[in-house]
Amino acid sequence: MADIDPIFEAQKWIVATIRADDDIDVEVYDDPAPAEATYPFLVIRYLGGATLINNGATIVWDDLLFHVEAYSDLNDFVVLAPITAEVRGALHKQFGVTSDARVVSCIHEIPTKSREVADNVSLLRVGGQYRVKVQEL
Repeated sequence: MADIDPIFEAQKWIVATIRADDDIDVEVYDDPAPAEATYPFLVIRYLGGATLINNGATIVWDDLLFHVEAYSDLNDFVVLAPITAEVRGALHKQFGVTSDARVVSCIHEIPTKSREVADNVSLLRVGGQYRVKVQEL
């Protein structure tokens, strides 16, 4: 077995799953989004995780937490609601594979909503935290 980077594999699966959904028509970026990104867009941020190991020091899976947020520069959260609803539908209670790993489960755990001001522009953010369990194939 070759060693994998579970964070990369999980994020690769998240991006592929979102892009495979025809109803989600926005760009997806690793945090941070580029300055030239066109609103609305999605940003994926890795928050942390842990590895489950059995008594023989074999890795059972990596339990990882990601934040997936839609961003808008319009002053209305309603613009982002359909995007985040589609993302939740695409990711929650799902599983799959990449070329090197198995995503055992993806669970939406915490909805999020916030506003920030950057360079005198008010940015709206709506999304959620997703727990992803990943195993090496």
